[in-house]
Amino acid sequence: MKTRTFLELWEVSDKVEGWFTEEEAKAMYQMIKSVPKEGTVVELGSYCGRSSIIIGALAKDIGFDFYCVDDFSSGEVEDKFKHNMEWAMARYKLIRGKSTEVQDQLPNNIDFIFFDTIHIYEHQKKECDIWLPKMKKEGLVAFHDYGGKYHGVKTAVDEREELQQVAISYSTLFAKVK
Repeated sequence: MKTRTFLELWEVSDKVEGWFTEEEAKAMYQMIKSVPKEGTVVELGSYCGRSSIIIGALAKDIGFDFYCVDDFSSGEVEDKFKHNMEWAMARYKLIRGKSTEVQDQLPNNIDFIFFDTIHIYEHQKKECDIWLPKMKKEGLVAFHDYGGKYHGVKTAVDEREELQQVAISYSTLFAKVK
């Protein structure tokens, strides 16, 4: 199967409720394309699937494992998420629960993690403490809402000495784990 283009995926993703911009999605698409077939990608916070569609479609096309972690406090949102992922023909494994409590259900040596849950300092710091040690050396991470009004995300991320900034796209920071 050929890898779907960004525009093919964005045409679907853009119809889904969420705050992930086209610019951020395009940058994510480029980063995710480098994940190997045997690789692992984790998304912390999936909501209705706007970003998940991009990652899940690439997971299907390339063949890597993709885990979506969300506690789906609303069953209605979970139903929308599942519908949207099916509509996009995406490949994923859903892990229901809080991002700070389910890490033992996922493998180590993760190639890419997308952080997009609670945007307060204490929570972002705790997620980094839990998830960054599960990364492959030289693995990539992305933090949504790094820029803008969510100063807690920026502060928690900027404290991490093991992260080396790769790019910023709108409000998403992409970094490599040293």
